[in-house]
Amino acid sequence: GYNTDMPEVVALLRSQFGDSFPFPKRTLPKWLTWLVAPLVDKSMTRRLIARNVGVSAGFDNTKSREELGIVYRPLEDSLKEMFQQLIELNEL
Repeated sequence: GYNTDMPEVVALLRSQFGDSFPFPKRTLPKWLTWLVAPLVDKSMTRRLIARNVGVSAGFDNTKSREELGIVYRPLEDSLKEMFQQLIELNEL
């Protein structure tokens, strides 16, 4: 129900779970990601990085809200509950 990016997701999780987990504190600049990622992970091609890193993906949920009456939960609540479930299942 929300457009967001990974730095915002990490900030929300850090605000809920503090420093109990090694959440990233910074993001790599695109040029450094482009340079290093293919060396670390062969599936991360420079072409993939160039076309996807830093590119916003926006989605419109107007139709689902207006025609179907869907009310989306707050993103912070969904992330908190999902992460808490991972903790309880010993997946982290």
